[in-house]
Amino acid sequence: MHSGLINYLVSTSSDDEDTNRLRMSEGGTIASGLVAGGAIGSLISAILRIAGVDWFLGEWVETPGATYLGMVMYIFLCGYMYKFSMKVKAKKVVAKA
Repeated sequence: MHSGLINYLVSTSSDDEDTNRLRMSEGGTIASGLVAGGAIGSLISAILRIAGVDWFLGEWVETPGATYLGMVMYIFLCGYMYKFSMKVKAKKVVAKA
């Protein structure tokens, strides 16, 4: 749901279709980076778990503070993706005569 909302807001943010395409491209780049970072983090976590290193805070994860922190970070990442995408401005090509 969140990605669809961000997609709609970015893709309809300008009357210029080229600007919207550039912004969508930038948004896709940051989203791909976040997915790749999550995959790398999961891989490192799995390697540590196999090696016997248990640094997961099981008790803290069940507290309301962990839930609230997760919600705040989720909202922050959605806002970051939107703001990052909206920084792109139209690139005008000047025709040489």
